[in-house]
Amino acid sequence: MKKTALLLFVASLFTVACATREIAPPAANETCGFRGIAWDTPLDQLISELESVDTDAQRGLEWYTKKDDTLTLGKATVDSINYVFYQKLFSKVSIVVRGTENYEALKDYLFATYGNASKSGEHAYTWSVDNTVIMFAYTPSTKVSLLIIQKNQR
Repeated sequence: MKKTALLLFVASLFTVACATREIAPPAANETCGFRGIAWDTPLDQLISELESVDTDAQRGLEWYTKKDDTLTLGKATVDSINYVFYQKLFSKVSIVVRGTENYEALKDYLFATYGNASKSGEHAYTWSVDNTVIMFAYTPSTKVSLLIIQKNQR
């Protein structure tokens, strides 16, 4: 009986943990990159998973999208996710979200995930977590949000 009760307790904890995964604080490695790609990962290690979007050779920047990327973040539908490489090393993610509902959903996700933010404008927020800086801004007139997640250049 005790063994069955213990198994049920562990199973219920697992169920609750899985159900609240999206709002749980990020694991340490989730603030050291994005979606399993660590900051400073060389481009050549990921090139087979990526499609080129743009290049600025003079500044050493390259933008890519990830093949088969999930275009959601929390409950928000994402318009685009660009993976940015500086001098061939992963350094930033640029995410565009359209619409007020997606802005609110993404804002809720960010606050639930990263906690309180510094407010840098009426619709602009900044978080600094471990070696990552997160900047999120919304423009009501266009209903477009921009989320930048980047390596902290301390």
